[in-house]
Amino acid sequence: MFRALRLIDCMFDLMKGGVDFHRSILDIRRHDHVLYNHSLNVCFMGLAFVSFLGWDAPKAQNFGLGAMLHDIGLIQLKPELLNKDAPRNGFKTTDSHPAVGYKMLSSMPGMRREVRYMALQHHENGDGSGYPAGLKINAIDPWARVLRILDHYETLTSGNSSKRPKSSKEALMAMAALQEKNIFDMNYFMNFIKFVGKT
Repeated sequence: MFRALRLIDCMFDLMKGGVDFHRSILDIRRHDHVLYNHSLNVCFMGLAFVSFLGWDAPKAQNFGLGAMLHDIGLIQLKPELLNKDAPRNGFKTTDSHPAVGYKMLSSMPGMRREVRYMALQHHENGDGSGYPAGLKINAIDPWARVLRILDHYETLTSGNSSKRPKSSKEALMAMAALQEKNIFDMNYFMNFIKFVGKT
């Protein structure tokens, strides 16, 4: 109950953040309900995880904002292009969404640098195999490193029309296999395993 109330307090404080934030959330919801649910799930899980890490309230609230809006660049695409089952070759139509999201957030007054970089870098991998810039771990903003873990875990445990949702254990095992290539920040990943184990 206490944890739930803390999350609600954080979300309420985020909602007081301004008109642009409200509009952005509604834009995501109108665009695609699956994207909206994913964004909410990542936001709530992110608030719980950074609380577990001991972040203070203002920092956690800003992280929650970035988690909620990390995929905002996708609202510039037609909803049918968001279908993960659609066949794609080479460059995916959705690969541009981090840069688009970064540009959108940069146009909003008072948006923290870390929040903007969460949108831009949440598909970067520690080994340089991610996109849009192919950054290695030390060049990726720490908040984006945390988000990379949360985003991937939520995707695995939610599933889609062709893949059943994985259990927490299955998802962590799949992520541990990826970690052999140093995809995630090791410190945050180990803490995330502990966090999932306690929930």
